[in-house]
Amino acid sequence: METDKLIQITYLPKQGEMKKQALINAIEKSHSKLKDFLHGEVLLEVHFRESKKQGMREQFEVNANANLAGISLHAKFIDWDSEKALKHTLNSLEKEALKIKTSKSKKN
Repeated sequence: METDKLIQITYLPKQGEMKKQALINAIEKSHSKLKDFLHGEVLLEVHFRESKKQGMREQFEVNANANLAGISLHAKFIDWDSEKALKHTLNSLEKEALKIKTSKSKKN
C-alpha cells in the first residue's frame, strides 16, 4: 500500500520550498513511527490553519489525527512557527501511540 494515500495534508503553509519539504519530511517520519508503534496501516491526517495575529504576524494551528482499526488519536498545537507547531503536534500523537503500545504489551 502506498504511503501517499495514508497521509493526508491540508492547507500546507505557503512558505519557501525548503521549509515546505521539512514539514513534509517531519510528517512522513512521524507516520513511520506511528506505524511501528501501532503495528498496522495508520491513516495520518494533518491540517494546517494560518491566521494573522498582532498585525502582520502569522500564527499556525496544526491539527493531526491518526486512525487505525479501533484506535483514533488526536493532537493540536498553536505556535508562531509552523515547524514548531507541527513537531509538537506530532510528538503528542507519538506519545499517545507509545502509551497504547506499552499498555498492549503489558496485557500480553
